[in-house]
Amino acid sequence: TVTKLGGYFNGTKTLRLWIVSSGELLASVSVSDPDNSWAYADITPVTVTSGVQYFVAVALAGSGGAYKSGRSYPTTYGNIRIDKASYKSGYNSDTYPSGLTDVTGYNYGMADITFVPD
Repeated sequence: TVTKLGGYFNGTKTLRLWIVSSGELLASVSVSDPDNSWAYADITPVTVTSGVQYFVAVALAGSGGAYKSGRSYPTTYGNIRIDKASYKSGYNSDTYPSGLTDVTGYNYGMADITFVPD
């Protein structure tokens, strides 16, 4: 169950969580972080299913984004698989973004989730 959305950025940003296959928006929240560090906000808990792809994103609104270099995808953390990092310039909508550009070697925006196992 996903309980929070967050990330590493500077300023107040909107984060969203979608199901990739259907484009269904599962959660959206505004997260404030004035100090360019990790910050999270509670969401209504969202139950997720193993084997289903989810997409979490931060809308940077043109500033305050952080990035991490030296990344390769897919990668795993325990039993969680991260398939890819993507971006879309100028995007800030509850509609699932089409025409994403996949990136290798870095991750802009550094969106994240907090979850608890069932």
